[in-house]
Amino acid sequence: MKFKAITLIELMVVIAIIGTIAVMSIPSLSRFSHSIKLSGAAKELVVEIRKAQQMAVTEQINHQVSLDQTQNKYQVIKKSTPEVIVKEIQLPSTITFLSISLSPHEVSFNAAGAPSQSGTIQIVNRYNKTITIEINPAGFIKTY
Repeated sequence: MKFKAITLIELMVVIAIIGTIAVMSIPSLSRFSHSIKLSGAAKELVVEIRKAQQMAVTEQINHQVSLDQTQNKYQVIKKSTPEVIVKEIQLPSTITFLSISLSPHEVSFNAAGAPSQSGTIQIVNRYNKTITIEINPAGFIKTY
């Protein structure tokens, strides 16, 4: 009775091939990881903008999202007396604000949920992939 077995050399060749494929895929995985972080940061910003809009309607007090392009962070502010910073979020280190068409860099929502201004916010990762967040005059918020 003869047994077929894998020799040590065959095993080492297979391991070398797997190792080579793994090393070649690392840059792709890195780009994918940065793309996922960008998408997550955009979704989080949209959620916070929508939450500020919702809080303005439910509490009947204006809420504002203030964007700080130089420090890559944004704040959700309750416009009561005194003003209250509800939340402050720092963008991940690999993501920055590319452009903000809102002037000043903030949007407030009134008790009806209407925005004080419409415009776009663009965020970018280190591979120059961008996501644009648009706030339209009716208060709808979308990304593309």
